[in-house]
Amino acid sequence: MNSTTFESRGNIGIIQIDHTPRNAVTLQSAEQLLEAITQAMASPCRALVITGTGDSFCAGMNLKEVPSYTAQQQRRLLEFANKNISTLYRSPKPVIAAINGHAVGAGLTIALVCDYRIAADGEHFAYGLTEARAGIPFPACPAVVVKSELAPQDLRYLTLYSKNVSAQKIHSMRVVDEIVPHEQVLARAMEVAEDMASIPADSYAMVKGQLRGDAIQAMNDIVENNSDPMMSKWVSDSGMDAADSVLSQKPQV
Repeated sequence: MNSTTFESRGNIGIIQIDHTPRNAVTLQSAEQLLEAITQAMASPCRALVITGTGDSFCAGMNLKEVPSYTAQQQRRLLEFANKNISTLYRSPKPVIAAINGHAVGAGLTIALVCDYRIAADGEHFAYGLTEARAGIPFPACPAVVVKSELAPQDLRYLTLYSKNVSAQKIHSMRVVDEIVPHEQVLARAMEVAEDMASIPADSYAMVKGQLRGDAIQAMNDIVENNSDPMMSKWVSDSGMDAADSVLSQKPQV
């Protein structure tokens, strides 16, 4: 179907990523995600759920397509990536990740901007930050979020060892808050969203600002000044060769 959409269900907004293959990020999907986020922020919904389709939340950058982008296309994708991550991270509304399957690279970063994270259980699902092995370094705003949200030892392991891990492993690191059977992920996320929607909106936004203020300011500066250092050279020359090895990785238990 190749669409990312926003819909409201009562007090809860839902963004659903539906792109082949495995909801991987392309220039088109990143632009559609920004459109959906913009709709969500403007809507009266009191909490937001982000999810994918099938067995994937988001399997990271499309490693068959992104490494072949022109320099202009790469810069445009970086702009969208930074805007998407910064807008979600500073959202005054609660944002809940319904991680319905594979969440790798950019996919796990999207989950990390969320305020509560529910992931699909099962050793066959892959979770990881494999940018180093894929030859596609972090855009500036995702890098801020990764450093802000992960404990130092987990940041080191996930980014520098750069291999996928299982749901049980990612939960033991407290990167996700719950793991539930695949078919229960969205329903459980909706329950959490309803609960968090009952929190007074003003105080919620204020507390989030208190906790994330420095990171939010850093990301605002990046977006406003278009100052991502990756703008000059993002995807490495070895990116195409690295793609196949990353796509074939099995999660570490």
